[in-house]
Amino acid sequence: ALDSVCFNGFAPDGTAVVTRICRHQGRRAEIWFILHVPGVGVLQAPQHPDTAVFNTDGKTFSAAGLHFEPVEAMRTWKVQFNGLMRLTESPRTDVTKEEGRLVHVRFSFMWSAYTLPFNFDTDIHPRAIARAMAIEKWNKQFFQDLRTSHQTHYNQWGQLWGGLHIEGHEEQHVRLRGCRDRLFGVRDSSLMHRCIVHLAYLEVSDIGKMLSLAHVLKQQEHLRTGYVFTPNGTMEAVSEVDLVLSSIGEDGTMPDNYSFSFVAGGKKYHVQVEIYCQSTWYNGLQWESRVHERLANFTVNGLKGWGVCEFNYK
Repeated sequence: ALDSVCFNGFAPDGTAVVTRICRHQGRRAEIWFILHVPGVGVLQAPQHPDTAVFNTDGKTFSAAGLHFEPVEAMRTWKVQFNGLMRLTESPRTDVTKEEGRLVHVRFSFMWSAYTLPFNFDTDIHPRAIARAMAIEKWNKQFFQDLRTSHQTHYNQWGQLWGGLHIEGHEEQHVRLRGCRDRLFGVRDSSLMHRCIVHLAYLEVSDIGKMLSLAHVLKQQEHLRTGYVFTPNGTMEAVSEVDLVLSSIGEDGTMPDNYSFSFVAGGKKYHVQVEIYCQSTWYNGLQWESRVHERLANFTVNGLKGWGVCEFNYK
């Protein structure tokens, strides 16, 4: 079983943060934590690429100095950190325990929602589900795997703002726009083959857009879905995606520049992705899976965007 909350946020100047706390039984947790600040460098949790944290309180979303606290359900959260991070200057070098130097970092952000949640239980486009199910070979084991791997999962867009202090630098006020990702249920890592996620907001409005999410499980190898939030708050589910996962990074080598298209609300979107920072982390006590967290600049139908790509491997 797992119980996960993730906050990310991005700004046009390149400032970006990705934080995640995933709680497990036995007071164990996993964290993802990267902070990119122009003029400073790339900061990550000291234990990365390992993500394991032990002896948490088992009751709150707190681990390794990170703390998430709900203030008002589905509206407002506190996102705080006070502790050491490992700093490197190169955005293209994955940080290990032997690289960089430790610096003290402190921030206290408020996160406030500006969209309704997209619920992957109920809001996926019927055409995407029908296509994925029709392609698969149906048998008893297939449907058993679907039931046992079910998780409640939703995304909600908002903004983070507050003070950020990095040792050796003046305190700054940041305002970042991004996504809160909530996931809980039972996860069997052996059922996951690959998963790719794209999250971005565009320059056109105060409301972010989630571009596309391609989610691939071993028992649902053809499920490609996602959503778009428009400037007036309307949510459109993605009905078609032309990104074929077997053709992008299947061998573990991921491109730094690539493109794909998708359809949402009857409108076609063409997405160009340019990676500018990457880190690799390992999940599970035996490192059963790895995630490549890739900060990226986006261009969508000619409009600039900022966000993150996640490439997950078994």
